[in-house]
Parts: sequence; C-alpha cells; structure tokens
Amino acid sequence: MSRIAVKLKIIVIVCFVLLLWIGCASASTLVVNQTSPACTVGDFYCDTIQESVDMANEGDTIIVCPGTYVENIEVDKSLIIRSDNGPDSTIIQAKNPYDHVFKVTADYVNISGFTVEGATGGFSGIYLYYADYCDISNNNCSNNRDGIFLLDSNNNSISN
Repeated sequence: MSRIAVKLKIIVIVCFVLLLWIGCASASTLVVNQTSPACTVGDFYCDTIQESVDMANEGDTIIVCPGTYVENIEVDKSLIIRSDNGPDSTIIQAKNPYDHVFKVTADYVNISGFTVEGATGGFSGIYLYYADYCDISNNNCSNNRDGIFLLDSNNNSISN
C-alpha cells in the first residue's frame, strides 16, 4: 500500500472519530449553590437559578441546593430543574411579586421539589405558557395568587 493511501485512510479515520465525538455531546448538570458546600457535585456552579437557566443547554439538569432564593425565573428551554433536598429546605421567593416565580415557555420542562411563594400581585407560583409535556411535581406553591396556572398548555403532568 502506498504512503498516500495510508495517509488517506488515517485522515478518514480521524474525521470519522471527530464526527462521532461531536455528535455524542451529553447533557450537563448545573448546580445552584448559595450556602451548601456538601450539595450534589455537578459540571458547573451558579449563584442563581436564572443564571443556571441562561447558561444551560437543552436537556441539561439544574440541581438547586438548599436555601432561600429570591428571584423570578424564566424557563425558555427544555430543562430539568430540581431541588437537592425537597420543598422544606429549598424555597423560591418572588423577587417581584407582580411577576410569576417560574414562567415556563418551553416544552419538556421538569420542575420538582420546591416551595414557590410570593407572586401575590395577581401572578402564579408556576406558570406554563404554551408549554407542553412538562412535569411539575413535589412542589409546595403557597402565598401566590395562583399556585400553578396553565395557559394553552397540553399534555402536562402535575402531581404532589
């Protein structure tokens, strides 16, 4: 076999391996950690939930460590957002009571394990707006005008 043929084979193999590597990207885990150094280990760390949503890619998981988070969160991509220890120790308080605490505008969003409160100015703790196939579970939505509100959203699961 000639040197040129060997070099061509090597180039083809390298290109094939690169294409496989590029096409096999996996989901990341982002951790929101204000106070707990013992919280679940992830790929990236953020100070706020909104920062982690903005940084995340479709299909990523966001794990929120115990604490009280004062923010309103817009979820515009398919993500899993869950607390590390459940609603008793992970509280999301509306920064602006005249806005939804969670506003979801993407399909296939999972939100679980939070106490969601403080959207008292006519808004919802968790609001799904044209969002389908979402899973909202194990949340305590209290002290909001509406706990969980869906508008033009279909095939969603709300439990516990």
